[in-house]
Amino acid sequence: MKGGVKLVLVDISVPVFFRDYDFKLREDVPVREIVRQICRILAEKEDCPMDETDHEFVLCSVSEKKILNMDWTLNRLNIRSGNRLLLI
Repeated sequence: MKGGVKLVLVDISVPVFFRDYDFKLREDVPVREIVRQICRILAEKEDCPMDETDHEFVLCSVSEKKILNMDWTLNRLNIRSGNRLLLI
């Protein structure tokens, strides 16, 4: 995909909803922006407000057992298609 936007398909578990979601995410966007977008999408889908200003949501790597740096991109964090993430 030379010169194009690269996407990764990840599985994101969201314990507050007891559900998993598949997301296609741009690998060149900071995690902080990805979390904002995910919160907006889930708030609409689940008809439940998720104000990220009231609570700082974070993404965690299930396999690495660590919180992802909010300022880094998925590419820099080596997140690839098929990875499982956790939104808490």
